[in-house]
Amino acid sequence: MITFSFIYEKNCISVEFCTGKLPGLYPHPSDCTLFIHCVPPVVYEIQKCPMHFEIQLFFNRFIKVCDLPENVQCTITVSNFI
Repeated sequence: MITFSFIYEKNCISVEFCTGKLPGLYPHPSDCTLFIHCVPPVVYEIQKCPMHFEIQLFFNRFIKVCDLPENVQCTITVSNFI
């Protein structure tokens, strides 16, 4: 498994996303390939999971790393702004 890597655009998430959350990594609400690093009360950064050879990795919310899609329970589709 590969951990996070790239910084991604921040303009797609509400500034209130991290309010009331503990510091940590959270799945992006509309894109399985992104995750949010919260340092409440602000969104610290949004990051995109890297590619693993030809496969786009998804954020695994249970183990807090980027993982192969078949290991991730993600019901959202990848947004078309990537």
